[in-house]
Amino acid sequence: MITCEGKKPGTSTITVTVGDKTDNFDVVVLFDPEIRVYESDENCFTIFTEFPADTKLKVSLSNENYNEEQTVTLLENIVAESEAIVFFNNKEETLNGKFNLKIELADMSIQPQNLKDLIGENGQFVKMEDTMYEFTYNLPYKTLTEIIRETDYKDLTISQQMAIIRWIDRRFEYYDDLQGSYQGLKWKGIIFNEAAEEFNKTYNEVHTIYYGYC
Repeated sequence: MITCEGKKPGTSTITVTVGDKTDNFDVVVLFDPEIRVYESDENCFTIFTEFPADTKLKVSLSNENYNEEQTVTLLENIVAESEAIVFFNNKEETLNGKFNLKIELADMSIQPQNLKDLIGENGQFVKMEDTMYEFTYNLPYKTLTEIIRETDYKDLTISQQMAIIRWIDRRFEYYDDLQGSYQGLKWKGIIFNEAAEEFNKTYNEVHTIYYGYC
């Protein structure tokens, strides 16, 4: 039998009883992230948790007309900017109204070992709190590409730079598929020029973004 008792917030002493052997140890036993909705055109949410880097979270945003789910990975140091989760990327219309944002741990089978060491191989030492957040979203919508095009290169956030990197990676995959084999950097010049045009940046700026974070 395994018994777990937790408190909110912080850490708690977990008592684990297996047969006649009992061990006590302190672990984080809550999942109660702080959610903040940025009041900006970036349309993103910032999640803070006490879980370690590389933890996988499942994030879903929905209302009667919209539903999207993402799996995101916590980065080092739980930096606010690195936790930005951008929705509405592919929506051209303005999305207003009441939304539900739900945060959950992703399946334990894809979690890093450092998280399993903390909460158990099956997550048995974690106490899941209510992670449904309701809010009203009434911001004029811009696509992420439009935001990046209007933002000076030096002012791009990490999430915006990562969007450029992902776009470039998809173009590399496109040219590989087109040729039917891995092409390496053969098409790099063409792809970087395409990205520069797509995001209204110079070739050198795109190059710096890609190799600075890749």
